[in-house]
Amino acid sequence: MKRETGKKHKRYLVKDRLKAKRLFLQGYNFYQIAKIISEDTKQPCQSRIVTLWAKKGGWKEEKEKMLVRVNEEVTVAAENDLIKRSEEQRNAYRKMIERGLEELTAGVVQVDKMTEIVQLINTGILGERQINAGLVSWKYIEAVITAISEEVQDEGIRRRIAKRLQGLTTEYLSI
Repeated sequence: MKRETGKKHKRYLVKDRLKAKRLFLQGYNFYQIAKIISEDTKQPCQSRIVTLWAKKGGWKEEKEKMLVRVNEEVTVAAENDLIKRSEEQRNAYRKMIERGLEELTAGVVQVDKMTEIVQLINTGILGERQINAGLVSWKYIEAVITAISEEVQDEGIRRRIAKRLQGLTTEYLSI
């Protein structure tokens, strides 16, 4: 294939292409990237050139994979935080129950104090049950997600399901 005479062939350095890729991964569009590369290199760069680099380099696929990884990391961090907070709450309820039982077994308790102690124990038991139910529900959701991940082979479908489940999790579990 012959190059047309009279036209200057533009070459871009690897560092320019890498910068373009980094900008793409950060969310810049091809037009914005071309403008930045033009300013950096002091030579015109058209958005179609950047588009070509992106297609040849598989930037879109890489960005999608990166977003999936980031979403997974955020979800795991949120899950860990939810579990940690739930365990802290459960421990607080457990202490309420223990404190109430200690007072009951400590000796003679007045009737009006007895009512307070029973309420304390009851609050602890109900709270602990509620926390445990939430954790069981969370474990069920994790099991469903794992089953879907293992059974659905199409990556696109898995991504769409993951996005919907993340939205539902955020909406219903406020993580």
